[in-house]
Amino acid sequence: MMTVDAGTLLEIRELRRDQARRTQHVSERLAWGQLSAQTRETQGYESVHEVDTAAASVRTRRPAEFRVSHDKQRQQSEVVATRGTLTVETGGKEEQLPEATRLRVEEGRVVERSSLLDPPVWLLQLTRRFSPGRARRGSA
Repeated sequence: MMTVDAGTLLEIRELRRDQARRTQHVSERLAWGQLSAQTRETQGYESVHEVDTAAASVRTRRPAEFRVSHDKQRQQSEVVATRGTLTVETGGKEEQLPEATRLRVEEGRVVERSSLLDPPVWLLQLTRRFSPGRARRGSA
């Protein structure tokens, strides 16, 4: 599932599902703007979701929720992993971006990395009540 913000230019490069190999692949190019995506387990299929910007390439092979934004004027990209782990490649280097982490990239290098705050306990409790097993971290 994906949400694209208004004023965003997104090019779908590849969208395929190979039943023989049990794989599906989504590849996009974000020229500018912002998108939010959620990947899920898909009935025995290996699923790859890639988003490229001028500054970085973001990829996940596991269930995840993330946001990618790119400022075309500043040539900056921001990647936020809210659930799951992402692989981010920039300047020929690849690194893992764990859950609850934000990364800012410009000119082929990481310029800022920060942790997101944990959600409040009441929100975790509410999440567990309506969708068991989906709470992000911690115990209530």
